[in-house]
Parts: sequence; C-alpha cells; structure tokens
Amino acid sequence: MTTNPFSQMHNPFVSLWTESVEKNLKQWNEAMDQLAKMESESVERMTTAVDEAAKLAKASLKASLQMQNEWRRVAVEAARSASSFRPAV
Repeated sequence: MTTNPFSQMHNPFVSLWTESVEKNLKQWNEAMDQLAKMESESVERMTTAVDEAAKLAKASLKASLQMQNEWRRVAVEAARSASSFRPAV
C-alpha cells in the first residue's frame, strides 16, 4: 500500500492551501466581474462621446454653410453698391 504524501492525514496544510486557492479564485472572479462592468461603462461613455462629437460636427457644418451664405450676400450687396457709386465731379 502506498501513501500519498499530500493527503490531509500526512499534510495538514492541504486544507489551508485549498481554502487559500478558493479565496483567491473568488477574488479573481470578483475582479473580473468588476473589470467587465468598467469596460461596459467605458464603452457606453465612448459611444455617448462619439454621438456628441457627431452632433458638434453637424452643427459646425451648418454654421459654416450659414456663414458662407452670409458672405456671398454681403459680397453681392457690396458689388451692387459699388456699381451704383458715382464719383462727384
């Protein structure tokens, strides 16, 4: 009959080792759950930021178009005004 040197009868630290490993695995699982939650929240925040950036880009394009239209109007008005200008002789 062979005896196992790692059996609890011969090694009282096996139960301590098992308990420690189980505790560490539990902590590891909790840490991974926390990481998954943080990743999910990060993706949500990034998605919101991308949406806000898109809104800002659209608003900037709209403002740019309005400014260009105004510059064209001013240029045409200035040209009309200049063409009707008669210097005093």
